[in-house]
Amino acid sequence: MYKQIPIINIDEIINKAFSRSSNIVTRKRRSRNATFKFKEIEKVNMSAKIINASLYKVLNRFPSLIDGDPFTLHMLDILADSASVRKDLLAMRRAISSIELTRSRIEKRMHKVRDTDEIAALRSEAYGKYSSILRSLSQNVENINNARQHIIEIPPITTKDYTVVFAGFPNVGKTSLLSKLTSTKPAIAPYPFTTTGINMGTFTVKYQRVYAIDTPGLLDRPFSDRNEVERKAVSAIKYLANVLVFIFDGSVSRGYTIEEQYSLLEDTKSRLQDVPIVLVQNKIDMESEELDVDCRISAKLGTGVEEFKAYLTDVILKDEAFEEYSELTFECEEESPY
Repeated sequence: MYKQIPIINIDEIINKAFSRSSNIVTRKRRSRNATFKFKEIEKVNMSAKIINASLYKVLNRFPSLIDGDPFTLHMLDILADSASVRKDLLAMRRAISSIELTRSRIEKRMHKVRDTDEIAALRSEAYGKYSSILRSLSQNVENINNARQHIIEIPPITTKDYTVVFAGFPNVGKTSLLSKLTSTKPAIAPYPFTTTGINMGTFTVKYQRVYAIDTPGLLDRPFSDRNEVERKAVSAIKYLANVLVFIFDGSVSRGYTIEEQYSLLEDTKSRLQDVPIVLVQNKIDMESEELDVDCRISAKLGTGVEEFKAYLTDVILKDEAFEEYSELTFECEEESPY
């Protein structure tokens, strides 16, 4: 979603603005001096337009920091300093206003003179001020480009989407099960902390698209002690989860005790707002102890996966939030002119 935010390069913007504006063509017959004056004024106007359009392209594609989606804003706070980003974007808006004010003032002055040397000097003055304004943004641009590298990690999903969140300790099979439920083909490896971001896929329930996300492994320790990856997971659960699928590893070779896993479940539940929870025991193909859960599966072999899908679908269909989501989606489709 945010990968379309362009990287800002001040030199490229300046070169593009001044080179394109140098190719002004006029078909209207004028005297030599009038033609020169017209072209110089158009250079001033066109270069300002190109510069501001380049800056607006960044501003318009950045997530809104005022009334944006709660999940996106929280992720931005995790991945970048949103307060600093807000200041940098404000500086860019001020630069746009300064360039427009410079353009307007110099254009008025150019209309009042006839001497070609003076007109050319005014155009050079405009170019110089445009360049100066842009170069004053150097630190802001560097900050925004750095923030962009983090923002593009935010998955294209919002709190308006109906979402199933997979949670549990690292290496319990969250990513494997997600790949079976959806068309997503994430990288899977048999060791903890394979997932360093948020893998996402979709599936259909009653003709409605449902999102499924696999969070990074959550560790059972205070939120303040969790690292960036773990805070992303908590953020996803808090803001996105309509249904929580919590996965246990009951195998004898598990890396965490059953008690630790149930403790993590309780900690996770405390961060949710009354959402349905589906308990799944994975790795039943291995020597395991039987846990009190809703579904038992082997994501590796596919055993019990179809039964899990049916159970999850039934939970979703009984959820009032899904009914509201379906009604809202239907209304949006009815209102669409396409």
